[in-house]
Amino acid sequence: MNVNDMEVVRSILKSNDYIETDDLLAADVVVLITCSIREGAEVKVWRELKRIKHVARRKPIVGVLGCMAERVRHGLLAKKGLVDVVAGPDAYRDLPRLLAVARVGSSAINVQLSVEETYADVRPVRVDEDAKTAFVLVEVSNFLLLSARKDFLLLVIFRK
Repeated sequence: MNVNDMEVVRSILKSNDYIETDDLLAADVVVLITCSIREGAEVKVWRELKRIKHVARRKPIVGVLGCMAERVRHGLLAKKGLVDVVAGPDAYRDLPRLLAVARVGSSAINVQLSVEETYADVRPVRVDEDAKTAFVLVEVSNFLLLSARKDFLLLVIFRK
């Protein structure tokens, strides 16, 4: 699910004039797309957040998105200076507004669940247009989730 979410987020941010970069030092925005289904995933997310804080010369806006963000939203925002934006999987369209709120120094959160949101009209920005990817339904603890690979975390970095 993280790969699909990442492609949707990339599309939304690129359509709002964000430019993807691989340079953390030049980043204005760093987005971590998370899933907390796998054991130990949350520990790795916290470790990555601390690494970003220490590596980045200037302080980029840091967003944590996805199901972990939705589940532990209060803990993410309670750690001052680590996370600026928290968005659940149904709130990706709201990212430009959330980032604008964070840009003026406030924390921004949207973990509202939606039964209507499918992102059907968002054309995902593929990492590799030639890659063949199939998403399959997998049942996990009575929840259905889309899974393409076992990544717990994807890091996407943008300049504005």
